[in-house]
Amino acid sequence: MLCQHRARQNSECAATGSEPSGYVFTNPRGQRLHPEYLYYAFQKLTKAAGLPPIRLHDVRHTAASLALEAGADLKVVSDQLGHSSIVLTADTYISVLPLLALKAAEATAKLIAKAARRAPGSKRPRPRAAPIRARIHPPHTAESSTPATTAPGPTTSALVTSTQSPSSSPTRSRAERSAAGKEATAC
Repeated sequence: MLCQHRARQNSECAATGSEPSGYVFTNPRGQRLHPEYLYYAFQKLTKAAGLPPIRLHDVRHTAASLALEAGADLKVVSDQLGHSSIVLTADTYISVLPLLALKAAEATAKLIAKAARRAPGSKRPRPRAAPIRARIHPPHTAESSTPATTAPGPTTSALVTSTQSPSSSPTRSRAERSAAGKEATAC
């Protein structure tokens, strides 16, 4: 595209009889554009497009922020902006960096999860184990054989303590606990 643009510039300069200046953005005579001309041309374009007023420098910040958010390397963005060091870029766009840190953490977590699905040292997936599921049974009352379906509260906790095995009392001796356990199973 730049080669085609240069050829167009050279043909325009030849038509006007002027010498090409070597700048990329020039007027039809090949002279460099004045910054005020660019500013006013940009203002006309944004107004014609129905956009809110914005400075060219703000467009530069927007482009850098979007590049960083898209995952561009900080060094690459620093070079594009012409910053003297990566520290200047990092300090200027510090508000974008926490979002980048979150994205980096999520990407790292995905890689770890993906690696966990493979057997160590190979590319084969691990055999899938059945998920461990705990089964919790509600306590049974002495009057009925159906599970109690009461809301948690003092009655349920009393029910739980009353249905505990007599052999689980820590103050009894081993002989008393085994005898009480035999009585409970005999019932």
